[in-house]
Formats: sequence, C-alpha cells, structure tokens
Amino acid sequence: MSTVITIWLADCCITKKEYEKALPYLKRWNELLQDLDGVEPEEKKRRIIRRPMSHSCIAGCLYELSDMEGAEENMKQAIALLEGQKDSRCICSSMQKCCLYGSGIMMR
Repeated sequence: MSTVITIWLADCCITKKEYEKALPYLKRWNELLQDLDGVEPEEKKRRIIRRPMSHSCIAGCLYELSDMEGAEENMKQAIALLEGQKDSRCICSSMQKCCLYGSGIMMR
C-alpha cells in the first residue's frame, strides 16, 4: 500500500475518532517512511522529513486511547528526529496540524 493511501486511511479513521483503527495505518505509514531502499533522492528527503510527524500522529492516537506511556515514547522519538533536522520549523507546524486531528497533544 502506498504512503498516500495509508495516511489517507489513517486520516479518515482519526476524523471519525476511531483511533484504534487508525493506529495500524499510522504504524504502516511510519514503516513506509523508514524504507529508503531504491527511493529517489527527492522522495527520500520527503520521507525523512515526515518521520517526526508520523511519530507525533501515533502519539496523538495513543494519547486518545489513554496509552500515556506509548504516547510519550512516540513524542520523544518525534522530538529526537526533529532535533536532527535542519529546518524543523515547518515540520513542527505540520506536526501540530496532524495532532489537531486527534488529541492536540502538541498543543497541551
């Protein structure tokens, strides 16, 4: 399944507040973002940039499901990945938008 379809399905579930159903799609999206074998340079760059957002969205769903430990771990991963990126300002903005769909964990 492509990254676009995977995140679209996750978004549909999150919009309907079906966080448990969204998690497998978000985790699959994260896996797809990790796979850089044979990927064109521009797509590779996009995947690397989106990794923090994927962890942030997973954290938002876990937060809504009262899995505070899982939410915290994924937010820590998102932050660690952000710290390694040059221009994290636009990424933080994207992460906030993503989490607004779910819990707004970044905003609390």
